[in-house]
Amino acid sequence: MAPPSADVDTAPASVPQQALPSKLGIVPGTAAKTHVSTLTKPLVYSGSLDEYKSFDVTPVIGREYPEARLVDILTDDAKIKDLAIQVSQRGVVFFRNQAISVDDQKTLGRKLGELTGKPETSKLHRHALSNSKRGIAVDGEGRLDDEISVISSEQNRKYYKRFTNNSKRISSEGWHADITFEQVPSDYAILQIHTVPEDTAGGDTLWASGYEAYDRLSPAIQKLAESLTATHHQPNFVNISKEHGLELINEDRGSPENTGLDFKAVHPVIRTNPVTGWKSLFAAGHQVAAGYINDVTERESEILKAYFLELISNNHDLQVRFKWNKNDVAIWDNRSVFHTATNDYEGKRQGNRVVSIGEKPYYDANSSSSSHFSTKNIMESVNRPDEWKIEQGLSGAKLPFLDQTGGGEAIAIAAHTWGGFTKDEAAIKAVGNPDKLFARELEGWKGYVEWEKYPEKKAKAHRILKAQTFPPNAEFQMGPIPDTNPVLPGTHWKLWHHAVGGELTDVPEDSWKTVLKEKHPDMLHLLQFPYNGEPPKRLVTSKPITPNPLHFVRNHGGIPLIEKDKWSLTLDGLVANPKSYTLDDLMDESKFPRMEKLVTIQCSGTRRIEQIGLYPGQGDEVPQAPWAEGAIGTAKYVGISLKKVIKDCGGLIKSAKHLELYGAETYFKSDEVMNYLVSVPWSKVKANEVILAWEMNGEPLPKIHGYPLRVVVLGYIGARSVKWLYRIKAIENPSIAPVQSKEYLYFNQQVGKHNQRPTDGIQIQEMPVSSAIMSPWTKQVVIHNGKIRCKGWAYSGGGRWPERVELSADGGFSWYAVPNKNMSAKHKWTWRTWEFDLPCDVEGWVEIVCRCWDNSLNTQPLNIRAAWNWGLHVTSSAHRISVYSVNNSRALTNKRLAEFKKTGSPLAPLTWPEEFQTQTWEEYKKYWKENEPRDVDD
Repeated sequence: MAPPSADVDTAPASVPQQALPSKLGIVPGTAAKTHVSTLTKPLVYSGSLDEYKSFDVTPVIGREYPEARLVDILTDDAKIKDLAIQVSQRGVVFFRNQAISVDDQKTLGRKLGELTGKPETSKLHRHALSNSKRGIAVDGEGRLDDEISVISSEQNRKYYKRFTNNSKRISSEGWHADITFEQVPSDYAILQIHTVPEDTAGGDTLWASGYEAYDRLSPAIQKLAESLTATHHQPNFVNISKEHGLELINEDRGSPENTGLDFKAVHPVIRTNPVTGWKSLFAAGHQVAAGYINDVTERESEILKAYFLELISNNHDLQVRFKWNKNDVAIWDNRSVFHTATNDYEGKRQGNRVVSIGEKPYYDANSSSSSHFSTKNIMESVNRPDEWKIEQGLSGAKLPFLDQTGGGEAIAIAAHTWGGFTKDEAAIKAVGNPDKLFARELEGWKGYVEWEKYPEKKAKAHRILKAQTFPPNAEFQMGPIPDTNPVLPGTHWKLWHHAVGGELTDVPEDSWKTVLKEKHPDMLHLLQFPYNGEPPKRLVTSKPITPNPLHFVRNHGGIPLIEKDKWSLTLDGLVANPKSYTLDDLMDESKFPRMEKLVTIQCSGTRRIEQIGLYPGQGDEVPQAPWAEGAIGTAKYVGISLKKVIKDCGGLIKSAKHLELYGAETYFKSDEVMNYLVSVPWSKVKANEVILAWEMNGEPLPKIHGYPLRVVVLGYIGARSVKWLYRIKAIENPSIAPVQSKEYLYFNQQVGKHNQRPTDGIQIQEMPVSSAIMSPWTKQVVIHNGKIRCKGWAYSGGGRWPERVELSADGGFSWYAVPNKNMSAKHKWTWRTWEFDLPCDVEGWVEIVCRCWDNSLNTQPLNIRAAWNWGLHVTSSAHRISVYSVNNSRALTNKRLAEFKKTGSPLAPLTWPEEFQTQTWEEYKKYWKENEPRDVDD
């Protein structure tokens, strides 16, 4: 749904600041106090529930009390209050096999909120689709009660398409917090499932932490989200009532303000939970999906809604999953968690839910992140909970700067701040209509804008970008890299494309569709847009020639969709006779002899993640994408030599020394737009080492790899092999375009963030010798019989080839050469894949190291630090992995593994303590009787 314009009454210009006590630091507003929390500060857990056994289900969400009885807790208000605090802190709390009545459930629902400061006018919610008006009983005696929501699989399948067996929908569609479409939504909810599907699994419920979702936003996006509101909407009720002839409750659904049939409300995107004082993401789920983010464009709204949903649906470590047994109870805080049920079962599943109405949502600028929660009240500690992690360098983004340049040591924490989205509408309007300014220029060229010929067009795009503020790059080096796929969304790159508009508007979405269509489903998507992806290790070297769907992709912009018959190539600049060619012209073998070459293309960022892990550097997510070992691939290309095309143009004018290559994608750099431009020297072209290719592994170039024509530069970094080629210009000096002049530079180790200059860097062209281990993986436990089977690749650029691959199982002290028969064939421009059974007698942790020697006897430095540079390019050091060796050739190890198998003991995780007997007492005593004692008595 599209958001209304900023001048529409239903889209407030700022986050609601409620009329709360000034101690909370909230600017008083005009809202009635009837819906305001009475709390003036967060509540503190007293410990009254400590008598009951409990455990945290996951590190961030969920607690279970496996033996506690809710009927006992119901008699003690102190325990109910502590239970509410536990629910608010942990998000959801579980109780097994509870004997509670419907009235008990309602009493608990009321008291949880009443004892934690909810307004007097907030009662229990009455569902708009009334139970009583539908004749749905809440117990076996036929009782009707609108303050109980009957959760029924049969009713869901009847009224909601998402639950029909013949329409298994995307699971993320189910995520929501209860009744956020109400003006005053829920605080606590209590669900007891009393009927579960028989003889079948399924029907679980998942909860996701809004606290943790907020914490995973970058500081810049946090700032943006805190400034926004969202419109929550539930259109299904009206549709269902019309379709099934049902009457809706349109008055006092638990609060005097919850009336009417709009089922639409505006709430802050980030909400403060008054019980904890913590910030939580609140704008996610299907009630937001049916609404919009206010005060932004429709496109921005859709991006933000999708991103917020991805945070809760794609990050499994902020979720908890609960398998229901009969009469189990879950209690959760709708202010700070989202939930969804799995529609993966047949049969009947039914239960009763009580939904308590809380306060009207608000955002308090002085509230804190849950990650800053201090345990002082529990442990009497003055330290932050993450103090130890900070001291040990495990929370790098929080590590303060240490200034030792003054008279004494001083700590300065430089936090990145961002004021949120701003847009100068007048300035943008003065530039002109983007849809006309940047409209499609050539028929059959979707997603392409010509920038280089039209400086005035560049200037207008620059003015549009300067008239807005955008979020900075996400921090992905100092903090934990997200465990999502895609890893990084490229949000600001998407926003730039949408801001310029015109032909670029749909490029992010069209590009992602191309990725999903052309790439293998197991690809690791490091950056969603511009797309950067690599195959998983198990598939990188599965074949010496990389299948097209598994070849890595390194894009700097969107994917232009160009029709072959509409495409042409221009060759101009310092050539005797500038010309244009169609693809049929270039494929004319009577003019241009065809070339077929097996070529390895490698990104200069391959294995960058190793540098990031130890020594982070430049953090732009596009030039410095967090590549692992898969940013390399080998394919058979068919095309022609660029040298022959230049000859057809009458050759170069004498002063020409370089060829500038133009790609059709749009690249952004510091509020500037441009086409993708790099150059290669004439000496490289003259040697027939630059191919214009239209075929890859026997097929036309995939769209994602440059269709209809790309450049393949033999032995150079992948950045020079331009895709979607449309122009070649002969020039005197290397290109001054940013990709060539300011990026892909190798700095020395005295150059960093605060003193780097582009002129200090070596331009990266030929790739140095490198290698990597694809199997096993680092930190993996390997069970073997004295030899560890290793697999990997080796490569050297510039026309050199791997001559020898060596492996070490002791960190690099002794080396074994991989036999030539265990390596793929030699080719001048390609990698060699290899396998080797590495001798390893050790039981325990070992460091396996791999290095390569090329035919010029170049080899790799032995540690990462020797290869580190601020741009994090060319991780050419010997590849090191740590694995835990379980040597089955040792008799005792063999015996123990047999015992594990016999008893069904799990092998993982490695560090899990396992009770087993390695020696009997008789064996122990016998040993010392027959051998010298440990101690010596002089």
